Order: sequence, then structure tokens, then C-alpha cells
Amino acid sequence: GRTPKEAADCGWEQSSFMQGAMATGDVQWLALAQEWSEDHKWITCNYPNVLMEHDAANDMSCGQTFAELYLAEASAQGIGNDTYIRSIRDDVLEVLVNRAKVDDWWWVDALFMALPVFSRVGHITNDTRFHDKGLALFEDASMRRGLWSAEDGLYFRDDAAKNQTTPSGQRVFWGRGNGWAMGALARALMFTPTAHRAHRVYTHTLVAMAATVIRLQDIHDG
Repeated sequence: GRTPKEAADCGWEQSSFMQGAMATGDVQWLALAQEWSEDHKWITCNYPNVLMEHDAANDMSCGQTFAELYLAEASAQGIGNDTYIRSIRDDVLEVLVNRAKVDDWWWVDALFMALPVFSRVGHITNDTRFHDKGLALFEDASMRRGLWSAEDGLYFRDDAAKNQTTPSGQRVFWGRGNGWAMGALARALMFTPTAHRAHRVYTHTLVAMAATVIRLQDIHDG
């Protein structure tokens, strides 16, 4: 098994950082992401426990960088290295696709950590099953679980937050958590086919969130 430090090094904090590194397009940052991925042997963080964890989405986040490095190599050389995505595709996402359970994402952070992984792998493989499953997980968290408040145009952090109110009786929404959700939708849309229903759902939600945020955002401190 992995030591706690090794697990942390491939977890959501480092994975989120690497997603930012990839977004720069800078050669040095891309090299850092490549080195990080190679250090972890392209294996999904905390595998096989990631298939059973309560907060499994956190450990799937590394797959976003693995997939983007695959796409970068495919763009440069005409073909990607299947080793880059084999673990996240075959050992993790394929397992999730083939099981009926869709109530995995119980907190809003999960959308950012895992939804863009499904869209990227779906794009690479041209397999709509990955887009279908990502949408099913998203809609379960948003609608059945009720983390999405259509009335407010924002996400609650988790079930407990749905019942919290301020001293003045207003609902409680977590700013960073809604940032996670908007980032999840934007990043998923990058690789979601426009013809897939997920594209309409994500776009509608993102536009609604943006309208809320621009209304609430302080012009002086952001």
C-alpha cells in the first residue's frame, strides 16, 4: 500500500494544482505535471481503495491530468500513450460505468474532482458511456440529493448545509464550493459533445450560476 504522504501527494490538493499547471500551457509546468504523473506510475490515487471510499472523487481527480497529458502527446505525435489513461479508464471509470450506483457524490467538491475525468475519458475513447455516467452522477447529486438550489442558482456544500441558516434566516452557501461547481462545469464542457444531453444540462447550470455570482460578487474585492 501507499504511505499517507504518497496518498496525499496524488490526492485532490496536488491534482488540483496540476490541473492549473496544465492550463498554463507552459512547457516547464507541463514537464512538472508529466514528472508527477510518472512518479505515480499513472495509477489512480489510492487504487484500489478509490473504488470503495466515501470521498472517492478526490482520488479520481488525478485522472484529469493523466488524460490531458495523453491528449497533448496525441496532438504532438499523432497517438497518445495508453499507459497514461489505462488505470483511470479501465480500473476505475469502467467499474463505475458498469455498476448501477449513482449516489457517490454527496458533497459539492466531488463535481470538480471527478466530473471532468468522465468527460475527458469519454472524449478520448469516443465512448458515450462515460458521458452518460458522469451525467447520472451529476444529476443524482444535484437533483435527487438536492445540492443544487435552482431558486438561488447556487450549490449547497452537502446535505447538512441545506438546513443551515444565518442569524437573519438566510440560506448558507459556501463560496469556494460554488467555485468548485462552476469549475467542474466549465472543465467538463471542454470535452462534452454538444449533441449529448449533458452538454445542455451543464451549460444551463453554469449560466444560471454565473448570473447569480455576478449579482452577488463584490466589485471591490471579487
